[in-house]
Amino acid sequence: MRKKIVVPFQQDSLLGDMISKTDQCELFCLHGAGTSDRFRFDRLRERLFKKGVSSCAFDFIGHGETQGELVHSSLRERTEMAAEVIQGYAPKDQSIAIVAASMSGYTAVRLLEEFDVRLLVLIVPAAYDNRAYDLQFDQGFTACIRREKSYENSDAWEILKTYQGKILLVTAEYDQVIPDGVVDLYKRSAPLAEMDHFIVEGAPHKVMAHMSDEVVDALVDRIVIAER
Repeated sequence: MRKKIVVPFQQDSLLGDMISKTDQCELFCLHGAGTSDRFRFDRLRERLFKKGVSSCAFDFIGHGETQGELVHSSLRERTEMAAEVIQGYAPKDQSIAIVAASMSGYTAVRLLEEFDVRLLVLIVPAAYDNRAYDLQFDQGFTACIRREKSYENSDAWEILKTYQGKILLVTAEYDQVIPDGVVDLYKRSAPLAEMDHFIVEGAPHKVMAHMSDEVVDALVDRIVIAER
């Protein structure tokens, strides 16, 4: 049931796939930065499909099978890329679920301003200073986010204040990338949401690669329960 998709974006094409019985999906997966790609979610998505949950995942520009220059992109463009995919494959007039890792945790929060999202699965999510949103990754972005506690200036916290869906926050016990302060703010900034916290014991930041099949199954069960 896996089908390839191609979504035009500016001068590039975003490559991805759906695991679905139809031409629409109810859950969208957004991978992180660095060397990450959509294939990090394969085990999770395949198990979700067995439980009746269809999904879509794609590679951001400069990742996986999608061409283009990663360094010339930005957080704003990542939000726009995800929006293009969701608009193309989400059921009309229905809420969706988003699974987002690391950098894309912030992207998922920004998407709350555009879409009806019933469930956010935030896997070791990052958060960024408002001023970093429009900066290209090779033009001041790193310097901006490396300021001490710059994440406290993120607009993510204001957006989450009014979110009334469900949040499954997945954190790694030994995450050396995401500060504890970011995790605390994610837990405190959505007072109207139904929050569940899943800690992957013994895991570093690259938590998806660290998960055993048993842990993936446990995460799938949490997602399926939240989807009900």
